[in-house]
Amino acid sequence: MNNKITQAVARLRVEKTKRRRLLSIVTALGVLVGGNVFWELRSIGTAMTDPDADPAYLEETPAVDELTAVPLEEHPSDTDPGLSDLTGMTRKEMIARLAEAQCGEAESLTDFETDPETGQQHGVTRYGTWYNNPYGAWNTMFVCWCLYNAGAEEIPCGSGCWAWSVSLTEAGLLLPADTVPERGDVLLLDTDLDEKADRCGIVTAVTEEELTVVEGDLDDAVGMCSYPAGDERILGYVAV
Repeated sequence: MNNKITQAVARLRVEKTKRRRLLSIVTALGVLVGGNVFWELRSIGTAMTDPDADPAYLEETPAVDELTAVPLEEHPSDTDPGLSDLTGMTRKEMIARLAEAQCGEAESLTDFETDPETGQQHGVTRYGTWYNNPYGAWNTMFVCWCLYNAGAEEIPCGSGCWAWSVSLTEAGLLLPADTVPERGDVLLLDTDLDEKADRCGIVTAVTEEELTVVEGDLDDAVGMCSYPAGDERILGYVAV
């Protein structure tokens, strides 16, 4: 009788040991699989972002059909944003006119956020407000605002220039730097020559010697810049 009890206890101990080993193996496999999934998702999630970019560029781009131009009364400086009297023009001319009408538009000095690390103030703009990123870096959002309000909704929008350039390339819309642009086209720049677009603007004049471009977020305002024809910083164009 005692021998049978002893054997039964021994069997229970063996089964218990097997269960513990199985549980340890399952736990280890779970940790391994979970870790692999995490790193795969991490790589996918950062594939369209620039590690050196402004944090505002890392936000998910809303779909075009989710974007709505902000009513004028919602922005204190929107007395005439250039959205009227655009009938009868080509789309490129509308884009150029809209960009020119914005020159001098600046970030708000009273409605702003302060970067806790740098202490820099980021004021609200109509372009960021339209994009649902009111205090973000707005160079690219300014260009997209002009395109959208001129009816170029087939061109994808973006908040950061590098990620936007990737979307444009995938859509077959980014033309090479040796393209001869026209008034109303979009210029993409690689100002630090790292082969990534980091600024953009609307071309408003073209000569054999230089291009005139309207850019947003230029010293916290919309302004005009000139670039020599064939400038090495020119990454490409978007012909609307």
